[in-house]
Amino acid sequence: MTKTRSNYGISRIDQPDKKNHGFYVRITHNSTLHQYCFPDKTLGGKEKALAAAKGYRDEVVKKLPKHK
Repeated sequence: MTKTRSNYGISRIDQPDKKNHGFYVRITHNSTLHQYCFPDKTLGGKEKALAAAKGYRDEVVKKLPKHK
């Protein structure tokens, strides 16, 4: 089993003028996009938002077919 990079598919979003801070997960496979936003404020901070983003990303990657 291959191990994913620690922040594979995860981007940090910081837009202070729009009060938008959090992590955004984007995974594309066979033209299918899996995406979700994890805002800091809703999840209780930057660390918790990152942990939630990694958990979501790991679940998506686990469901994808293995590389040949």
